[in-house]
Amino acid sequence: MANEARRERLLEAVRQHGSITLSAFALEENVSEMTVRRDARDLERGGLVERFHGGLRLASSTGAATTRSTPITVGLVVPDPNYYFPEIVAGATGRAAAANTKVRLGVSRYTASTELKQVHALLRSRVDALIIAPTQPSESSLSALLTEARVPTVILERLIEPLDGLAQFDSIRSDHVGGAIKALRYLQSFGHRKIALLASSSPTTTLIEQGFLLNEPPHDVSEPLIVPPGDLDSEGVSQWIDRMLTQGATAFIAHSDRLAFELMDQLATRGVTVPADVSVIAYDDEYVGMAPQPITAVAPAKRLLGSMAIDMVRAQVDGRQESLHVTVMPALHTRTTVGEPRDQP
Repeated sequence: MANEARRERLLEAVRQHGSITLSAFALEENVSEMTVRRDARDLERGGLVERFHGGLRLASSTGAATTRSTPITVGLVVPDPNYYFPEIVAGATGRAAAANTKVRLGVSRYTASTELKQVHALLRSRVDALIIAPTQPSESSLSALLTEARVPTVILERLIEPLDGLAQFDSIRSDHVGGAIKALRYLQSFGHRKIALLASSSPTTTLIEQGFLLNEPPHDVSEPLIVPPGDLDSEGVSQWIDRMLTQGATAFIAHSDRLAFELMDQLATRGVTVPADVSVIAYDDEYVGMAPQPITAVAPAKRLLGSMAIDMVRAQVDGRQESLHVTVMPALHTRTTVGEPRDQP
């Protein structure tokens, strides 16, 4: 009976606030966090709520919103309206619709000055909170503006160093280091040891390269090639592919999807068959699943990032004081481009 009453109070708290942290509810009820996690699992089985990292929220399928009498408005600033971020925006707007929240969108196009203008415009429109994927996370002008604005803020899909000005704000991002290691280990499970990284330059690339170089032995990882924007079909890429094949590379990881397509085309031109001769994994998974030969890919949880960012910023508006820095591990979508290396004994 006591357990049922506590679960009812937990459900009522979620209905009242839209989302809650399990640790705070455990403290309020004077029970262990493990007990509250069991209650949360029981409620989730009933379909009324869904768990996220450290908390509980109303299930999206119920279409329920929080009981705030008026909605809040969140400004969302992303660098690119066409690649990667549309899925994040979709996750945010989908969650916002179920959480009595409106979203206003700004696009920076990877330009710091445009980003500042977008944030200024959103603040002038009196948004209640901000979610932003910064073009240059270490840029002091943005952190100074956000500090002065004093609105709840979540930094999205960027690694923030502890001494950066933006470190004071909540953040949520993909674990791209872990994503790269996941791709490497999957290839190694098939017997690959000479693996090459081909990546287009982006804020994500440094982390992917870090994971690529961090991987544990036994392996013989080939040199990475980081391609400047606009040079994805350059002669340098073609020469690098030739060099990697000559050196005995049996597998490639390609970031982004466009570069994965270019890699597949260049391999086919050379008469190299995937996966009989070499294996390929893409990183991003925007559209490689629709390729003529669907490409195995690391897939950041973009919709989840957008959804959780809305929950995090709403919780701040509703009074949460704890600072959250959340990382989400990408998935690996296995398709048709990975197999055992040809010379595998």
